[in-house]
Amino acid sequence: MRLSELEGRRVGIWGAGREGRAASAAVERVGGNVEVMATDEAPSDLDLLDGCEVVIRSPGVSRYRPELGRMTAAGVVLTTGTNLFFAEPRSAPVLGVSGTKGKSTTSAMLSHLLRASGASVELGGNIGRPLVELLALPEPDFYVVELSSFQISDLERGPDVAVLLNLDREHTDWHGSEAAYAADKLRLLALPGVRVAVINGRDERLRKPIPEGRDTRTFGLAGAGFDAGAEGLTHNGSIASADRLPLIGEHNLLNLAAALTAAEAVGVQTPDVSGTMMSFEALPHRLEVVAERDGVTWVNDSIATTPEATMAALRAFSDTPITLIAGGFDRGQDYAALGRAIEGHRAGAALVALPDTGRRLAAEVGEALHAADLEEAVHLAATTTQAGGLVLLSPAAPSFGAFRDFEERGERFRAAVANRVT
Repeated sequence: MRLSELEGRRVGIWGAGREGRAASAAVERVGGNVEVMATDEAPSDLDLLDGCEVVIRSPGVSRYRPELGRMTAAGVVLTTGTNLFFAEPRSAPVLGVSGTKGKSTTSAMLSHLLRASGASVELGGNIGRPLVELLALPEPDFYVVELSSFQISDLERGPDVAVLLNLDREHTDWHGSEAAYAADKLRLLALPGVRVAVINGRDERLRKPIPEGRDTRTFGLAGAGFDAGAEGLTHNGSIASADRLPLIGEHNLLNLAAALTAAEAVGVQTPDVSGTMMSFEALPHRLEVVAERDGVTWVNDSIATTPEATMAALRAFSDTPITLIAGGFDRGQDYAALGRAIEGHRAGAALVALPDTGRRLAAEVGEALHAADLEEAVHLAATTTQAGGLVLLSPAAPSFGAFRDFEERGERFRAAVANRVT
């Protein structure tokens, strides 16, 4: 369905966040009638969606909700802002980035690389503008769109270049199971419209859904495209030294390898990677150094909502003693491997555990300090971390319940640190 087909039709929006508001504005722009903007906080509004001709689902609303089946049975046409965007004809290539972790950073890097070549770029999706907003703007040279599993799950047409960074356990509450999450994520690579698939060569699972004959490019393997290691980024035998790149951690170098591979897929070369990336501004809440005082460094990695993300953060500071602040909403993740990573941290690591998952993680390491909230965790870390050490907020869990989102959690950490060390 194209946006123009909504003219004169009765449209319902499920979700009142930024995606829902953007969809509502787009519908009104083409002459459609938004009859209801429904949320779970007002269940009676959900019933009104059955009387609409079209319902636009926001990404936060699981496509597995039984109400959607009821709407389909009532003859309602279901779509999303993401599908409306991809249904529009365009000449500019779309580069779509997904993965359990790293998609925002990689999307931002990819946009930076393309702009550095002199191209105009619109960045949208999970980062930047909602995709339907981009339809009201002049067409750029390239679109870079960050795609979550929520958006991919019922996506009908894919981007010209589909990038898949990694695949770990996540969002089982929305998808219903780990298998459903993986299947929804992997379908990005097989969608109609995808010309080039860019995948992490270190994960064989990512190759399986790619149709035979599709142009496939890998990163993360020595001798094949761009790779990343402790020394830096390698390509065709040359090295962009890690100390000349404004990135912390091998996982971020791997994200850069993905961005460079995607840029090459649309004909954009970056001869001087180090020079080009020196002007890149890292996104907040991602291994963000927020303070250094009395020999102690404080790092905000609130974006880390999975054990795998926190393990990557620990590896980024392998030579530094760490006080790890971790814990959050319990999504049923397995913390055994993270527990081993904490105990095996080369320079030594201590744990300050937060509710709810902090208790399970503490059981894996055997010894931990427990804090009732983030402010108390910062206090405990400040009183126990010696000069030369690093305090790392990397929760390994979502922020739900205690915070609006990972951004609010990171901002509260910044404020608590500022109150403590200034």
